[in-house]
Amino acid sequence: MNNHFRLAVFAASFLLMGTCAWAGAHHHHYGVPYSGCYAPQHIEQCVILPPPSATIDEGVCVYDRPNFQGYSQCWGIGTEASNLGLSNWGDRIASVRVFGRARFVGNTAPNFLGDDLILETDVADLSEIPLGTSGNWNDEISSLRID
Repeated sequence: MNNHFRLAVFAASFLLMGTCAWAGAHHHHYGVPYSGCYAPQHIEQCVILPPPSATIDEGVCVYDRPNFQGYSQCWGIGTEASNLGLSNWGDRIASVRVFGRARFVGNTAPNFLGDDLILETDVADLSEIPLGTSGNWNDEISSLRID
């Protein structure tokens, strides 16, 4: 297994408990909440995304379970996440809350590619929205924009 990474991305607001630690030439400990921690030997760059506001007037909150349950993450207008897999949200969104005049644009592939879903109101269960001829939008969003 190759334990050399050029970039590690952590969402500081991801709501799972724990800390992430890894060892390289020197031992470093970063008290960052995480969803699962890897112990690579070297990380050249670490990016910690800023936590979302505790209250949001205009933006979007996503949930990993239907009916706005489970783990959540909120973003304000102007957010672009081209690869949700880097923040543990790739293909995990099951419900969406939209606040104010925000608009959620989700895509089935990273880099805003694939099919797109545009929401201007809450959706309690993405499995109720058809995708293609045989699927639905539950756990299918890989990139998103908040307009």
